[in-house]
Amino acid sequence: MEDLKVCIIGIYFGQFPNYFDLWLKSASYNYSIDFLIFTDQIVVSKYKNIKFINMNINELRSLSEEKLKMKVKLYRPYKCCDLRPAFGIIFSDYIAKYDYWGYCDFDLIWGDIKSFISKYNMQNYDRFLPNGHLGFYKNTIANNERFKIKPSNHDDFHIVFSSEENYAFDEHGSKEIYLENNFSFFIKRIFADISIIYKRYRLALNDVNYNEQIFYWQDGKVYRDFKDENLNISREEFIYIHFKERGFLNVNEECLNASKFYISYNGFFPENNNTFEKNLDSFNKYPGALFETSEFIKYKIENRIKKIFKILKGKFGIVEKIR
Repeated sequence: MEDLKVCIIGIYFGQFPNYFDLWLKSASYNYSIDFLIFTDQIVVSKYKNIKFINMNINELRSLSEEKLKMKVKLYRPYKCCDLRPAFGIIFSDYIAKYDYWGYCDFDLIWGDIKSFISKYNMQNYDRFLPNGHLGFYKNTIANNERFKIKPSNHDDFHIVFSSEENYAFDEHGSKEIYLENNFSFFIKRIFADISIIYKRYRLALNDVNYNEQIFYWQDGKVYRDFKDENLNISREEFIYIHFKERGFLNVNEECLNASKFYISYNGFFPENNNTFEKNLDSFNKYPGALFETSEFIKYKIENRIKKIFKILKGKFGIVEKIR
């Protein structure tokens, strides 16, 4: 596993989020993994394993059309997500020397990636991890072509790439391809995916949560400290923490030089040597079951209204695919 050559491709057009320096810091601790960031911003990397490649969205569209030999409707940054399963072909000139290539989001903080892909034997899988936040593909000709297989319950790549709509092909359609064809695929949820429903940081879907839990980065690793049913404080490690759709987050500048910083809905804060209980109150206070139930109901109602509104927009000639 130590000999595996691995890279992660990130694409970002426009101004990076205000916590991007912490993203870079956490990425730099994964010194044995190369990060290739394609962006229209001019950025000089301070880290050996992080490389910025200047490219705007028009240039990426041209490159995609050249490599895929088809017209690609790429006019909005978010549409790049649909192209992710084809990165093995689109960026073939950049990733030839790697055994695995991956893609990632930027609304996250990295943990110790190499320890997880070693622990779970990534070399045994054609695809490792199912989500858009981070996913790896074995860099072989056959594997890089698999996005062309038609999934049963999703439009195929011709329709997806030639449309301006968002299809979530990186997570849904491509996932179906691997599962339906029994390709080797690692799908265990070894990451901390924060729910968008609640204010405080709770893991999404059916992942285990605790009323008292705190998330933090320390010396290149991402952890959650939590109090279990026996009131014992335990620690759990994740490959990364993903805090989607949170927008602007406060960044205490001391975090940039700190060996430990907390990750919360209030932002990022350096170690303060307080007790678990005091940090819980500051960074991830549990508001009670009644309040969190009301947050859940509010989210469901708002989400339903948004879907109805999108359907009405479609009827009036504004096409937008519901994800």
